[in-house]
Amino acid sequence: MHLNGMSSTNQIISNISHTHTFLLSGITLSNQIKKNGDKEVIPQIVCTIWSLWKASNGVLFENYPVSIGGIVQQGIILASEFTRAMGRNSDITIEGAQHNTTTRQEQGWKPPPASYIKRNCDAGWQKESNSGSIGIIARDEANKFMEASFKQVQSVMSSLVAEALAIRGALEHLLSSVLLDVFN
Repeated sequence: MHLNGMSSTNQIISNISHTHTFLLSGITLSNQIKKNGDKEVIPQIVCTIWSLWKASNGVLFENYPVSIGGIVQQGIILASEFTRAMGRNSDITIEGAQHNTTTRQEQGWKPPPASYIKRNCDAGWQKESNSGSIGIIARDEANKFMEASFKQVQSVMSSLVAEALAIRGALEHLLSSVLLDVFN
């Protein structure tokens, strides 16, 4: 495997472990584009980030070789398919990706009460390697991105355990942002 001239699997995995930082950069870029009104670029950004995530999982879990050009090309193809599927006259919006069916809107993200931060968490699990990953994202009542984290986990025996670890991670994430001052 080669990535930017590196041949060591450990170096590749080290580079891919920074994927969450890249994802956060993509989210920040997406927010900047939303403010400037250039919404047509957002599917390309999101689909390229998705392709990068899939490629990193391919390296980590299945030893697939990485091709940066392939990642970008896959992102462009996915964005093109998404745009065609949604149609030019759809009611899609950037916030929550809502479209014209009520079923989809009812299943979407629901904001927390005013002045609260909502943390969503999820997990992925691979039976063959008993490993997985957990992700946490925090947003306010206006759906404004606050922070996110991602972690690889080992020795996970089931998808239920992976989900429990994601919940525990969200709680630890929450507790790490709380200051407690106790007076005696």
